Amino acid sequence: MVANLGTLVTPEAWSADSLFQIVNEWVLSPIAEQLQNKFLLVEFFSKKDVEWKGRTALVPVHLSRNTGVAWGDPAGPALPAAGQQGYDHFIIEARRLYGRIDIDALTMKIAKGNPNSLIDALESELTGCVKDIQNRANQDFYSGGRVLGFLNEHENKLDNNTWEFSGDLVKAAAVLAAVGAAVPVQLRRMDTYDNVPSAGGTGVVTYDTVDATGSTLTLRGNAASAINTSAVATGYAIAVICNTVIDPGGLGLTMSLGSHTSAAASWQAQGIYGILAEPTLFRLDRSLAGAIAANYVLRSNIRTCSETGNHDRADLSQVRMQFMQDVINEASGDESDWIVMHPIMRAEYTSLMNGTTSLVTVTDKAKPGDIGFTSLSFNGIPIKTDRHCGRGLLIFLKTDTWRYLEVGPGEWADDDGSKLSRVAGADRMEAFYRWYYNAICERPCANGILVGVQFSGAVAGS
Repeated sequence: MVANLGTLVTPEAWSADSLFQIVNEWVLSPIAEQLQNKFLLVEFFSKKDVEWKGRTALVPVHLSRNTGVAWGDPAGPALPAAGQQGYDHFIIEARRLYGRIDIDALTMKIAKGNPNSLIDALESELTGCVKDIQNRANQDFYSGGRVLGFLNEHENKLDNNTWEFSGDLVKAAAVLAAVGAAVPVQLRRMDTYDNVPSAGGTGVVTYDTVDATGSTLTLRGNAASAINTSAVATGYAIAVICNTVIDPGGLGLTMSLGSHTSAAASWQAQGIYGILAEPTLFRLDRSLAGAIAANYVLRSNIRTCSETGNHDRADLSQVRMQFMQDVINEASGDESDWIVMHPIMRAEYTSLMNGTTSLVTVTDKAKPGDIGFTSLSFNGIPIKTDRHCGRGLLIFLKTDTWRYLEVGPGEWADDDGSKLSRVAGADRMEAFYRWYYNAICERPCANGILVGVQFSGAVAGS
């Protein structure tokens, strides 16, 4: 993405006193507008206006329907017992995304005599900053928060074995590097949102190796014990939830061991994985016993591609994709309207077309040939590919159940009247971009993720 900074034709307007104003209006403001239009969050989800109390907002959520509906007895006037709609509310905290640039004051000095040279000098720096902010926000659109991704295997494995993983391998590796030691994680079964306990009993295990090419994690049980996921219900995945403390200036994870109800779960905005898989969703605990009946709308549909044997990775199939649509419809009465996948998964999907779709072609005249596809869909549902989406999984979204909440549109900070400020004690200038926001899903039951899909280069667990 190249920043469109334009060209100034009125150099007489540039003076030492007006230089900051020109930079604000001609350089930084257009960049802010471009950024706001490039976030996947804005592209997929609609904005929800809320009233912020400090940095938090309350969002009502509909959990259950009126039970006071029944057929009447013709022999008497008895009415069904009165009922009412069940509501609760999410407590949402605004998270803070920043992008910061630094400019040599010498460049500004030179620009006083040749204003267009400033635009040339800043274009590379600002374009790079735009890409960096966009990449970070779009990566966290999926894995923001604590949920790194998902396991699909239902096995009882010894300590230090590899497990097939679908999710954010870049973030998993970055967390490992930041911690500098084995990373504590919780494994949460997606049928009940409960812990998968290791033989040590705490439910906390660690990973110490990330195979980014083969898409695996090496897990260690508590007290070097085995890890057993075989009790998870057939066809359900297991979420890998980061359970460690990392400097918020880096990856933004602040969760301490063992607790998933802390208000400070992360400095990051929640991503799709976390919103669909965290045991507690913005204060509402969906791992409580009996929550299936009371809070069914909070439970998403995170399933494995294979539902037989050890649930090893399996080839994508039309049947399994249709299964996801049917499961979502059964749970919510809705159907997804977008499917999102990593570009490498596109080959797995297009392979389903071989031998299953009849193509009618006209042969009475010469035609150009093309064996590629400009767009893909499944049962009329558009498919989007995105490099930040995890490999080995497909996300089924009902987009009108998702919202993003922002304190205000993303902007270059100008609390002192200038977007560009002098750096104290240095001959430099700086500016920083900020966006205060978070995302929610009001009906997780209308969304799902299919994990453990085979793809080229994937390595089997051992």
